Amino acid sequence: MPEVFISKRASNRRHVILQMLMGITIIASWPLFRIFYLHKPFDPSYYFVAGSFLIVFIIRAIVDTRIISITFQTDTGEIVFEFEKLLTKRAQKILLYRHARLEIETYFGWRRDNIILRFFSNKLQVFKVQKSKDGFSNETLAAIIDLARKQSLTVSKY
Repeated sequence: MPEVFISKRASNRRHVILQMLMGITIIASWPLFRIFYLHKPFDPSYYFVAGSFLIVFIIRAIVDTRIISITFQTDTGEIVFEFEKLLTKRAQKILLYRHARLEIETYFGWRRDNIILRFFSNKLQVFKVQKSKDGFSNETLAAIIDLARKQSLTVSKY
C-alpha cells in the first residue's frame, strides 16, 4: 500500500510570485526610507545592487524544482516524486529503493529548527526537499525519514 506525503502549499507558482512581489516592495521602499526617515540623499548606485539581487532571485525561482508530493510504493520498491518548476508542467520521477539514499540536514533557523532532506540515486542528488521551498511541515519531513528507515533505505546525517 503506498504512503503519500503531500505538500501543504496549494500553489507553488502563487507562493513564488508572492515572494517576488514582497522582494520588489522591500527593494523599492528602501530609497523612500532613506530619504524620508534617515534624511540622506538618494543614491542611484543602490539600484544596481538591488537589481542584481532581484535577477538572482528570479533565476533561482525559475530553476528551483518544487516537490508537490512524495509517494513510497512499498509493493514495487519505488519512491515517486511529483514536482514542478515555475515555468513547466507537473512531472514525475521514480527512484528505486535499491538505488536510493537519503541524507538529513538539520539546522536552527531564525524562527525554528529546519530539516532538509536530500534524496540521492547512487551518488547523484536527485531532489532536495525542505519546508521553505516545498511547503512540507517538519512533522511531515520527520514522517518521511521514519518511513525511509522502515523501508531499509540508507539514511545518514549530512
